[in-house]
Amino acid sequence: MTPFICCKIGLYLIVLLLLVKPLGSFMAKVYQGERTFLSPALGPVERFIYRIIGVKPERRDGLGKMYAFAMLLFSLVGLLLYMGLQRLQAILH
Repeated sequence: MTPFICCKIGLYLIVLLLLVKPLGSFMAKVYQGERTFLSPALGPVERFIYRIIGVKPERRDGLGKMYAFAMLLFSLVGLLLYMGLQRLQAILH
């Protein structure tokens, strides 16, 4: 490796280590539902998106099941599209 690449990797690691503590504490506050410095700006946007997609933030009991169902549905649709493209490959070629 050239010295320039070594310096870039070193600088990247230093910046990464300097950001660990502030980003970690910010993420912990977000995941625990505490107020952060971005809450006043992003809170209304978050509530608007929740209202559009029909999510009720106070109701968190079925989120795991909803996520699992969404992942299975996404995988099934992807599999069906992939199989359809494979079947049509002779025609598309």
